[in-house]
Amino acid sequence: DHLPVYVIWAYRTTLEQDLLYRYGRTAPGKMLTQHRAGFSAHNYGRALDFCLVHRNKLVDWQEVYPDREWRHKWIKVIKRFEAEGWEAGWRWPTYEPGHVQNMLGETIHQLSNV
Repeated sequence: DHLPVYVIWAYRTTLEQDLLYRYGRTAPGKMLTQHRAGFSAHNYGRALDFCLVHRNKLVDWQEVYPDREWRHKWIKVIKRFEAEGWEAGWRWPTYEPGHVQNMLGETIHQLSNV
């Protein structure tokens, strides 16, 4: 079964993370991340953000949710990642349906040397 997944972002530099963290705080716009630079799995190449390709267009969770078939495909993508040991932001209290990460047995504090 072909699932049209598109990776939006994987590795992020600490500068990129810092800029994203500013949105909704010191820069206008909505909050884009909960994590400061150095405290995101993206900064260590352990996370990716994805969307689906639907009718030749990149669509996020809010766009696919109304369509039962595409909502099912999204959940199927998450379950495939989870079957391979990835953690899904889908299940977090902060609810990040397009985020998955695999810390490979380490914590963010171990990676950041805090």
